[in-house]
Amino acid sequence: MASAGRIKRKFREMRARGEAALVPFVVAGDPDLDTTRRLILELEKRGADLIEIGVPFSDPMADGPANQRSLARGLGAGASIAAILSMVSEIRSETEIPIILYGYYNPIFHYGCEQMCADAARAGVDALLVVDLPMRVRMGSTVSNCSRRRLRLSGAAKSRAPRAAFSTMSR
Repeated sequence: MASAGRIKRKFREMRARGEAALVPFVVAGDPDLDTTRRLILELEKRGADLIEIGVPFSDPMADGPANQRSLARGLGAGASIAAILSMVSEIRSETEIPIILYGYYNPIFHYGCEQMCADAARAGVDALLVVDLPMRVRMGSTVSNCSRRRLRLSGAAKSRAPRAAFSTMSR
């Protein structure tokens, strides 16, 4: 089950030590999901504090060329939302590192917003950071549905930097 508390605890721990958190970003499925799983566990062993997993999407407008190519490879490798959630569920038997899924609204919309919140929470995802989350979703029942499951759903702030919303997760 998801626990937005893992993120809060980690940031509290980092603040108490006067340190910044190391939050690496990996694209699910690049080059394949088994490698992604092993990479996440290795990143934690090497000092990562949280992990941000990119959800492949065919039109990543807020990402640069390197991430766009990586997202395309992830799509080509079959990194669907269901497959990514299954991978996260497997990872949860080996680690409690906070996991944030980073992506775009379109795949979530097609998966089903309410279903995404339920399935992500059940898999052990701690937060969804959706770069183009529509305002109507931010103000609607999906956010409260995620909150009831202790899953944080955040959209990018009005900033041009998509990751600006990430800072709100530590509150």
